[in-house]
Amino acid sequence: MAKKIKDIKKTTKQEFELFSEKQKKLANILKEHRKAKGLSLRDVASHTFSEFDHSAIAHIENGDRRLSFQFYFEYCHLLQIDPTLTYIKTFSI
Repeated sequence: MAKKIKDIKKTTKQEFELFSEKQKKLANILKEHRKAKGLSLRDVASHTFSEFDHSAIAHIENGDRRLSFQFYFEYCHLLQIDPTLTYIKTFSI
């Protein structure tokens, strides 16, 4: 039984690492769009509905914190970019 739990944890960790790399790529695209629009992290924090301050947003953009769907859609709305199209472009091979 313990071996099965260990295998599950290993698989979950591998899946998380894979997701993390994709999520970092998506967060980096948002960061690039934010900078292109001339917005600071404080601007984003003050214009989103999420309970994130500028430092939490920096952690998201750097891939140190998970990007929630709610925040992703709010961020895309603020940047005036299509969240679906951005997501598809990010994850297409």
